[in-house]
Amino acid sequence: MALFLLDGHSDREIATALGVGARTVSHEVREVVAWLGARNRSHAVAMLVAAGTR
Repeated sequence: MALFLLDGHSDREIATALGVGARTVSHEVREVVAWLGARNRSHAVAMLVAAGTR
């Protein structure tokens, strides 16, 4: 899921690619943001980039 976030995909696009509902993706993105201690989705992406995920 983090790689989809890094590529800038929307929740709906991620859901389609993974074969799950958009609400499920939205919930999981919130969980990733919380796990990273990020302020929001964009901050989480910045943290992932800084960590060298790509």
